Amino acid sequence: MFTFYFTLRCKSGIMFLLNQERLVIMNELNQSDDFYLSSNIEKGQIVKSKNFLFTNLSKRMTSTQNILFSLALLHAEVKKNEYGEFASATFRKEDIKRFVKDLKYSEGRKSRILADIEKVGTNSILLYDEKMMTDPENGKATGVLVFASYSYNCGEYHFSFNTSKIIFDGKMITPILDILKREEVNPIVYNLDIFANLNVSAQVLYEQILLATNNEKRCLTYSLDQLRLLFGATGKTMERFNGVKNTHLVPAITKINNEADIDVIFKPIKQSKKIVGVDIYWTLNKVKIPPTDKQISKAHELFSELSLLNADDVELLTRLKEIEQKETKFTAQKLIEDAINYKRQIEREDNEEVQAVQKTIEHKREEETKRAELIEEEKAAKRAELPKFETIPPLDAEAIQKRNKLEKQLMSYFKRISDVNKMNILDLVCVYEDAEEMLQFARQIYKDNNGQSMGYIIKILKSWKRNNVQNLTDAKQFQKTNFGTKDKSSNKTSSKKKGNDPKWSNPDYVNETTDETKAELEAEKQRLLARLDNSNEK
Repeated sequence: MFTFYFTLRCKSGIMFLLNQERLVIMNELNQSDDFYLSSNIEKGQIVKSKNFLFTNLSKRMTSTQNILFSLALLHAEVKKNEYGEFASATFRKEDIKRFVKDLKYSEGRKSRILADIEKVGTNSILLYDEKMMTDPENGKATGVLVFASYSYNCGEYHFSFNTSKIIFDGKMITPILDILKREEVNPIVYNLDIFANLNVSAQVLYEQILLATNNEKRCLTYSLDQLRLLFGATGKTMERFNGVKNTHLVPAITKINNEADIDVIFKPIKQSKKIVGVDIYWTLNKVKIPPTDKQISKAHELFSELSLLNADDVELLTRLKEIEQKETKFTAQKLIEDAINYKRQIEREDNEEVQAVQKTIEHKREEETKRAELIEEEKAAKRAELPKFETIPPLDAEAIQKRNKLEKQLMSYFKRISDVNKMNILDLVCVYEDAEEMLQFARQIYKDNNGQSMGYIIKILKSWKRNNVQNLTDAKQFQKTNFGTKDKSSNKTSSKKKGNDPKWSNPDYVNETTDETKAELEAEKQRLLARLDNSNEK
């Protein structure tokens, strides 16, 4: 059994049957289609398989790349042609701008587009059998690419999902296509507008909390090693709990509590005085998972039936009518059960009026069925008229290679530089054809003016951008025009005119004596004073 088969398919999301009457009601619910959640592009609601958790992917991605991956899942469509089934997702740059508040996407930065699409498009998931958890030496595992190809064309993103067949444990499977096609009773559901406001650590933890919530849990326990694995925390500082806590755990929980729909706290687990793990707790006071499309359809159907039966429960009828605006997935399910029970009570009144109403209901159902069939035929005809997607040539890696080369050049200049400053500098300098020379010139200005931080270089590059500097020649002319050049001969002349006045008499004098030199001078002073005291005593 593979990991993506762990979720069992059942006809109802309700796990507990309280009595025989409720069993009858649930049987009626099951006569209709399954109450599965479905993604909604307009609302930004994504329904995600547990197998596509970010922790299951081979490559850790940035928060923006996580959103790009989620958009591919949100727009995923499984179709058929003469060659068989295939799955793809197409969306535009404007869809990304809705969720990503990043100027680099607004400005259409080539480096960002290429880097992000390459990271997302080459990611994979790991399939493994049950023995990998209990007996790894005899277990089986294989990696499968999520996408077969990816492309960008004039603001349009296109991802083709991997539909290749593989042999695993003696069976022929199409893992990615199987995951996309399978409808899970308790998938992970979140709103991308909320998800986009979370940082990477918060996104990863948020998914784990949603998964546990679907399994009726309100607590997650992680050892320190599991916590490091969850956040992808590496390095010496992450070997201790405080490093993981301050860098990942606390910022993630704070972000979730501020932006998402749950309240989260954690408690350290101690052995003696050493912290070896954490318990993470949460409440669902703010959770508002919307009703499923099937729940909405069933509620509207019950509203029509009860109205024809002259039902007098105004509150129940109002809730059924306004289910999409006022109910959640969980309250909607209870509402539908109550409505079915209420309808059965009315139907027990065996009279001619009820029988006539029942005939009217059946007639309306037949009309609705015919209307639905006509709508489906119209949709099918429109889909047949849509142009087929033409394969776009694969992207070259020139821009990525250029950025990597510039990164090495930058690190040779400055051994210690933060990731944020590195990204800002590379984004600003990559736009130039003679980027290497421009970076070298910026560094020379930094050295000549005794620059103290990377902010100085960023300021230089931004000033070039604002003033439409196109190349090294423009940059040199801009610096000369706005800041001039230092005349070493005039400096020598002026120094001669100063005479023998000490440097400290200059109003602009800055004491550059080092602490070590100051200490030596102070020691010499004390020795001289001691000698003077000895001569006075004599």
